[in-house]
Amino acid sequence: MINQGFYRGIPTGLDLNGPVLSFIQTPSGISGNVGSTVQLVGVATALFPGGIGATTGSISYRWYEQGVGALSDGGRLSGTATTTLTLTNLQSPGDNGRQFFLEARYTPSAYGSGKIGRALNEPVYSNVVGAGVQLPPAPTAFITASPNPVSYNGSVTLTWSTSGATNLTSNFGTTQLNGTTTISNLTSTNTYSITASNQGGSTTRNVTVQVVDPP
Repeated sequence: MINQGFYRGIPTGLDLNGPVLSFIQTPSGISGNVGSTVQLVGVATALFPGGIGATTGSISYRWYEQGVGALSDGGRLSGTATTTLTLTNLQSPGDNGRQFFLEARYTPSAYGSGKIGRALNEPVYSNVVGAGVQLPPAPTAFITASPNPVSYNGSVTLTWSTSGATNLTSNFGTTQLNGTTTISNLTSTNTYSITASNQGGSTTRNVTVQVVDPP
């Protein structure tokens, strides 16, 4: 028997003549730079036949991660029980290709006086979507030596510059991203090297300083 024109009077996991739950916005994969914040969004609706909105119930949401299960707020995740999942401080390679999906459930209001049970829609699930990481391009780096060649026991000035780098290493002691230094008392040919790096990679540049043999 159909009660109130919509629901059966006994507990059931399916609605009879009840609303149809479906997504009106499905989450899609999204990417961002390392350290940035991304959001995945999904929205569902419950409609009776003829497109009439189911205004007497509620829709609940839960985000899942492939291989992990249901998610809870904490760490870098928030909004796990809402339409919008927020993932902060993207990491590489850890967040690259992570797979998420959204579950939506519709729960109608309880039956009126004298009725028992509660009809529940079967939940619907979004397609599996992913969060990715975009890495910045590797930095550029340049190094020059002047004069070159130099005389025995002479001095050379090294000048270097970088663009897009966050760190620099060298074989002559500097870690400054841009700068100049003078090396004195040269007695043999030497190669000076810098390596500029960021989250997208590293770039190495060298300059060889020729030292003229002593008389």
